[in-house]
Amino acid sequence: MCDLLADILRVAVWKGQDDFPYDSLAQSEPEKWLSYMKKKGWVDSYFPRLTKMNINKRDEALAEICGAFFLEEKKGFVIKEREPEGANNKRGEFILSISEVDIFCEVKSPGWESEIVKKEGVSSPRLQQGKYLSVEGRWGDDSESIRQVINKAYEKLPDDKVSLLIIVDDFWRSLFHQLTMEITLNKALYYKSRSYPCQDPPSGCFVSDNLRNLSGVLFIKIKKENNQFVYQNKLCINSFATVTFPHEFKDKLDVFKADSRSCF
Repeated sequence: MCDLLADILRVAVWKGQDDFPYDSLAQSEPEKWLSYMKKKGWVDSYFPRLTKMNINKRDEALAEICGAFFLEEKKGFVIKEREPEGANNKRGEFILSISEVDIFCEVKSPGWESEIVKKEGVSSPRLQQGKYLSVEGRWGDDSESIRQVINKAYEKLPDDKVSLLIIVDDFWRSLFHQLTMEITLNKALYYKSRSYPCQDPPSGCFVSDNLRNLSGVLFIKIKKENNQFVYQNKLCINSFATVTFPHEFKDKLDVFKADSRSCF
């Protein structure tokens, strides 16, 4: 265990409330994120959020570090500024720089717990248990959660920069199952609601210029595979955005092919 993770576990107010960091393999990836955080000089900023707040705040902080780690260490982009000023006196997570273009980045990590709260309420005993149970099966539609996350983040986004929302996937059923991804992302982002009365879902976020300040959404999933961790990504582009991603950015990521017919 790295010294920084040991320091966090020594003083964390959430210690014992869940099984983080799970096991020796599972702790290896957060250790890389924390080492990266230290290299970037972010320890003083993140340490209180990783130790003095609840589990959800801890996981939000780890998601932010994970997002930056993936883009810089795995994809070779440059993170040049943290907590940049955005719109409405709010700040984002960091500025990513590529080909002299600055990309304003905001990170969100909607968790599986929010799905339980929506269906069973905040007092559900299921929230006191782990994410997965051996005899449990659940059906879910995360398109609404994605739209909510996007709308919540949108108020931060400046109108004069390329803007990227990063969503670190912690849904109960991962978006990175092929069929789940096609249905959920098309429904959340690219489906255009029909005008006649019916049981029709709302239009997706990227079918008009209502969210023109958001250039796109990058979904990230860390998957354990053959005793190692694999980073999966999917970039969803808003064709109505005022400012678009440079080609060098899109070329290094896995771009989602939108097809609103795949919603159902």
